Amino acid sequence: MYGKSFVCIAFPQRHFLPYTQRSITIPVKLDKRAAMRNALKRRARILFVELVAESGLSSSWQLFFFLNKNSLDELKQLIATKNKTSIYAYRLSLCKKDFTYVLRQL
Repeated sequence: MYGKSFVCIAFPQRHFLPYTQRSITIPVKLDKRAAMRNALKRRARILFVELVAESGLSSSWQLFFFLNKNSLDELKQLIATKNKTSIYAYRLSLCKKDFTYVLRQL
């Protein structure tokens, strides 16, 4: 599934665990600072958990989220010109749209 900022690959849970496994990847190409990448991943992870709780996702899935390469240049410019608060707010709005779309498809 392709969103504006993320690509998602979904598989049924291998061992039928009663929860959703997920992985979110932010590449070094976006920002060399590990602190910024980890902050973006952490905020995306928190948002995803909140959306799963709201949606009541009943099936167990393995979800792998990768940053869409088409959004890399736009995000690099944003990181270079904006402060952290505006970067986080922008990313949260994009993540929310993409994650909501993925959860509807499952």
